[in-house]
Amino acid sequence: MKYLYKYPQTEFPYSQLVEENRRRGKDQPEFELLDTGVFKDDRYFDVFVEYAKGDVEDILIKITATNRGPEAAPLRLLPTIWFRNTWSWATDEARPDMRQMPGSIELAHPTLGKRWLYCEGSPELFFTENETNHKRFAAHA
Repeated sequence: MKYLYKYPQTEFPYSQLVEENRRRGKDQPEFELLDTGVFKDDRYFDVFVEYAKGDVEDILIKITATNRGPEAAPLRLLPTIWFRNTWSWATDEARPDMRQMPGSIELAHPTLGKRWLYCEGSPELFFTENETNHKRFAAHA
């Protein structure tokens, strides 16, 4: 499987997308990323993500980023691995765990067992709990 994501080199217009779509009625089309003008002057990155199965339990991932702009620009890639949050549905369900290991991330799931994500090179790893911010969500609903 291969997909292409086009990422602008300017600040991502998240607030503009939220505000404009909040202002529009249900009878109007959705305000899209292309409508914001962030791709003006072709200042963006093409980010290709490719997946291939090496075996039933072995998935390979390759990420390639290409600067389509006229000059050098910084880009930070943050590949993400996550578990579907089913533990908040029932109080007796155990949470999965992730931890940094030399050259990899060890994933431990109560049902799926252990898995590993191996990284090429020595990337800086970030771990976070990414629960829904219900207070913010309610304020924008």
